[in-house]
Amino acid sequence: FPFKDTGKITSWALDAMKFAYQNGVIKGTSLDTIDPLSNTTREQGIVLVKRTYESFRTSINATLRMEPPPPLMTEQDKFKNLRFKELLNAPLYDTKLSIYVATSESKPLSKPTDKFQVTTGSMYIKADAGALVESSGNKQRYFYADYGILNPYAIVWQVSKATFNGFSTNWKNPPGLVASGTISPASKEFVIDFSKFTPLSIFSLRLSIKTNSQQIYYVRAVPVDKNMNCIGDPGEGIRVLYGDKLIGSASLAQATINGKKVFVPSSFEIWTTRGDGDPTNHGEFPVKFEHLIEAGFNSADTSKWFQFKGFNANAVKIILQIAVKPFASNDSVENPPGLVYSKSYTSFPIPAKWKDSENSVPVNLHDFAPADSTLKAGDSIPYYVRAVAFIPSATPGSLDYSISETVKLNYHKQEDITIYTWKTVSVPSFIPEVKIVHYEPVQWQDPNWAHYYTVYRYPIWNELNFMVTDGTNSLYPYFYYFMNDHSMTPERYEKEILWKWLAPGSKIQVWDRQEDKSWWEDLWDGIVSFFSSIIDIIKSITNWASQAYASLKSGIISFVVSILPPGSLRDGLKTALTALVDYGLASIGIPPELPNFDQLASGSLDYFAKEALTQAGVPAADITADMVSNSVIWDDFANLYNGM
Repeated sequence: FPFKDTGKITSWALDAMKFAYQNGVIKGTSLDTIDPLSNTTREQGIVLVKRTYESFRTSINATLRMEPPPPLMTEQDKFKNLRFKELLNAPLYDTKLSIYVATSESKPLSKPTDKFQVTTGSMYIKADAGALVESSGNKQRYFYADYGILNPYAIVWQVSKATFNGFSTNWKNPPGLVASGTISPASKEFVIDFSKFTPLSIFSLRLSIKTNSQQIYYVRAVPVDKNMNCIGDPGEGIRVLYGDKLIGSASLAQATINGKKVFVPSSFEIWTTRGDGDPTNHGEFPVKFEHLIEAGFNSADTSKWFQFKGFNANAVKIILQIAVKPFASNDSVENPPGLVYSKSYTSFPIPAKWKDSENSVPVNLHDFAPADSTLKAGDSIPYYVRAVAFIPSATPGSLDYSISETVKLNYHKQEDITIYTWKTVSVPSFIPEVKIVHYEPVQWQDPNWAHYYTVYRYPIWNELNFMVTDGTNSLYPYFYYFMNDHSMTPERYEKEILWKWLAPGSKIQVWDRQEDKSWWEDLWDGIVSFFSSIIDIIKSITNWASQAYASLKSGIISFVVSILPPGSLRDGLKTALTALVDYGLASIGIPPELPNFDQLASGSLDYFAKEALTQAGVPAADITADMVSNSVIWDDFANLYNGM
């Protein structure tokens, strides 16, 4: 760093400038002057950026993150996400007045604000489409016109079904105008009654599409002079929604999965009682609310209680739903398939009727379930119970929601009580004793088998693109050593470092990291597909042999039996012949049935016991019991055998 004006460089910048000089990014204004206090021109800045790129482009390690594609947006969602105020070609209006709208049907007590807030009280906001005039309410909404220090003669408000042209041309009679009025500037507040121009259109729209809907209206206020000419530009005003509240998106909650924090659809619990009756917590055997995934209900009783647990504290409505089929993730939130019961609750917390019963509600199952008199003893009908909590959304005119877990409710009629008298009966046993001589456990493969590798040849310098460590020392790719020592060549790296770590015969373990995800998945897919192909071949051969073996045996027996005349004798003979053939095969060491690949892969203790009995010389099948219990069939076979 041969510059005589080095002393002018502040201490915090000195190391950085030395680094830039040593890497050819800066070169000084002369051989011994760098002039650190002068300004950098645009041309010099471009040169510095180019030199930086040229110096470091061969040693930059980039990480490619594989993210799932965003979900496809509907045309309606695309329109809702348009940012009209940020468009480069959006017109600018010289408006002299700002208009605000109340967030609910009551008159706000607060002053106007430009920010949208989720609140339970009515307040003035300026947010475009930030208010919903519900068709089920009183249909009146307060507005506030703020004209600052302007002294207008009057204020003209207008409501239109079409977007206003924000300029003054034809502003008094714009297209789509449905209502207008004039107020004195002394009172900046005014009320618009939407029932004067909306009910018929919204009602007709509902009849045509049979669903909840919203209509967009455009509202603006225009200051005018005594000649009723607008002062400045009238502007586009704001959008106001009219109709029903729509269901927004599922509420998300943060969760930790495999050590990573992710967002998942939020849920809450729904508790119920194990037994029937009211959860009074009294008596020797009290009925309490429990966290159950399945419960029963006696059809002779009346009500079943359910309790909402852990729902969002901002919930404005909870709907309890009962359906005759399981709920699916893509079902409608308000009207899922198979719905037989639905009831809404809008006041929280729901008062506790008994101890620990806050937010609990009863359901009279006889409102939708069959009457007890129509059921037979032992009949059971499954019902599925869930709750949906609706939460204020940041999207005006809609509510977000979270869905509870589902409880399966078995509606049943109790069977008649039978009292059994116990007695001890001694019966002979003809099943031979099974003695385990030796058991060889399954030799499972190491669960991490795909991470073990053996070096079979000397690697070259550019084949190592990951770090190898023994827990104390580490081996890095070539560029790591080159950055610290520019004299390090690929040949030196191979002979002095790389080959000492990874000589032929070395055993290494490779563990995937997030930044290595792409090449690790390719490697894994290749290994798994290789072994999967082998397993598929073995499976097809094994299952074919098993089916062919069974078909051969059953075909011979069926041929012999078919010679006899039809009747009980033929059926008994087929059972006996099958047993004798199985016995004979077992006696010479051949199993009566060959297991297929699926049986081998999912073998249980029952399968093991059956094989053990077979090897002992007695076929362990259902026909053994049939022959012992059915003496008529056995006698018929014995007589036939003696006659032959």
